[in-house]
Amino acid sequence: MKKFIDENVAPYWKAVMGFVIPGVVVLSNAQLSKGHIDASDWTLALFACILTSGGVYAVANKKELA
Repeated sequence: MKKFIDENVAPYWKAVMGFVIPGVVVLSNAQLSKGHIDASDWTLALFACILTSGGVYAVANKKELA
């Protein structure tokens, strides 16, 4: 199972985290500061996810040195 994860899933963790985390941060901040999430917060979260995904896509993965 570990071999499967290392070979098939691990290369994509950077992309998944780069997409999910900015949206979570934006929505969490809105919830904590205002007490609710409105349409502008969802829009900002979507833009944050898209822009950081573009940044993650633009930077190539580095091979680990043994």
